[in-house]
Amino acid sequence: MRILLEILVAAQPALAASFERLPEGRLPSAARPTSPVPKIELPEIGANTVPVLPNIPSLDAAADAVLPGQVSTGLAGPQAVLPGAGAETPQAALASRLEPIAETVAGDIENSGRVSGEIGAQSSEGEIRLLQGGAPEAVPSVAAALPEEAPHTSGLQSSKSAPLSPERQRDVKLMMWGTPAYKVGAEVVTLSFPLLVMKSLGGATMVAGLLIVYQLAQAVGGALTPPLLRRFPASKVLAASVLAQGVLVGGLLALAAAHAVTASLVFPVYGLIGAAIGVADTCRRLMPSLLLGHDEEALRVYNARMHRRYETAGVIGSALGGAMIALVGPLYAMLIQPPAYLISAFLLWKVRKPVSAQTVDEDSASWGDVFKGAKKVLTDRRFRWLAAAMVLPQIIHRVFENLLLPVYAKTLLGAGALAAVLLTASNFGELGGASLILKRSQRYPGPSAWVRWGAFGLLAGWMLPLAGLHLPIALALGLLVPAIFVFSSTWAASQLSLDSDVQRAVSQKEQPGVMSFLNGLFIAGTALVSLGLGWLLDYAGTGPALLWICAGFTAVGLLVYRASVRLKNPS
Repeated sequence: MRILLEILVAAQPALAASFERLPEGRLPSAARPTSPVPKIELPEIGANTVPVLPNIPSLDAAADAVLPGQVSTGLAGPQAVLPGAGAETPQAALASRLEPIAETVAGDIENSGRVSGEIGAQSSEGEIRLLQGGAPEAVPSVAAALPEEAPHTSGLQSSKSAPLSPERQRDVKLMMWGTPAYKVGAEVVTLSFPLLVMKSLGGATMVAGLLIVYQLAQAVGGALTPPLLRRFPASKVLAASVLAQGVLVGGLLALAAAHAVTASLVFPVYGLIGAAIGVADTCRRLMPSLLLGHDEEALRVYNARMHRRYETAGVIGSALGGAMIALVGPLYAMLIQPPAYLISAFLLWKVRKPVSAQTVDEDSASWGDVFKGAKKVLTDRRFRWLAAAMVLPQIIHRVFENLLLPVYAKTLLGAGALAAVLLTASNFGELGGASLILKRSQRYPGPSAWVRWGAFGLLAGWMLPLAGLHLPIALALGLLVPAIFVFSSTWAASQLSLDSDVQRAVSQKEQPGVMSFLNGLFIAGTALVSLGLGWLLDYAGTGPALLWICAGFTAVGLLVYRASVRLKNPS
């Protein structure tokens, strides 16, 4: 288009001169030439004939030129040809029409990759209007063409994200309230069950056995999630799994009130809770892309804001749980959980997301989905490093909160209720990591930088053996709380960035299988690590065992740092 316009601008003298050779009747009688105008015979252009453009003189040189074969009219100049004294020349009139067109089309060419077809049509109409002698009309700019961003009550407005519909904003708000309500009850269960086992059965190995039952059941629940999603909306599956956990804990409390509960009953109940959590966690990871699509910035903002609320609720839950454990013991402290889960299930049930079954093959089985997810992860180099950066620190974090902190508080600090203080510090750290990635996500896009900081954060685990050297409780907590904060905040930021990367890069059809496979790796790894750590803590003692455990943290940190480099440059 630009080349054609340059040819038109260069040919203005010739076009203007051709005004004088219009057929009779096209010019006013006063301006008709007195001598006959010779006809110019043009060769017929056939299928194989390519016309050759003549050399066109420049604008300055051609202003007064006479074309070959043109008969002089004997008039003083072009001003005598057109009626009206002082009227602009044909060359000037044509130039005045072509120059705005050139500017308009040049702007269209620059903006063609960013504006819609509607703007292109409007600009074309403007060019035709200019050629016909009309006044130029302003063409909408790129900023005016883009949809105006509406304010988001959900807090998900982003400079790069399209605005959410009112219905989707409502769904996001329900998720933003329902998920934290779930977290409040979950923290109480996380604290109470290990302390209940240590009080009734004793030993870190029994706590590790409880965690293994929980993890294996969670793996089964995660593998059963894809067929459930083929039949029901993800939000309904999530709400039902939360409700099932509330019913299980409520039933256990009812048996305790009837003096019919035994220590051995804790294992199957905790296993069923783990299965329900496996379903819930898989659904929670799918919900962001179901609600927001694959907009990386919107997903990062959603995940960060959700995690910030989630960990705020975790701080509240662990603080309430610790107070209740100190007052009534670990069993009846779980009275907080059922009402919190009922509220969460009610809110999540109202999320009106369409059935996610459309994104999954009807003929695929649950294990088939997992195998497809495994193939996608294991055959792609970047996904392999992503899986390592995601799963290994997540295993450490789960073992850290569910096994190490209760055993550490009970054996080295001398009070199991202090585990609530350490868990609160961990939740505050996750809250800080979510806030950090929310504020700095545009400065550090992609997961590489966040994963690197997560690798360095694992070194903060060395504060555990240092603070356990028979220090006063106040001094020990003064060292542990900031160290645990750093430990968990760097992990949370890394995990959130990796979650957003998977949600962006994997289609909704493949996400259930990929998430189930990654969740299976995490669960199986946690079970094995828990078994080994439980034996090590009982065999070597908590203090000496922590040295080996922290050395393992450092080794994982080196591997995760390597993964951060590969994620930045996967080649």
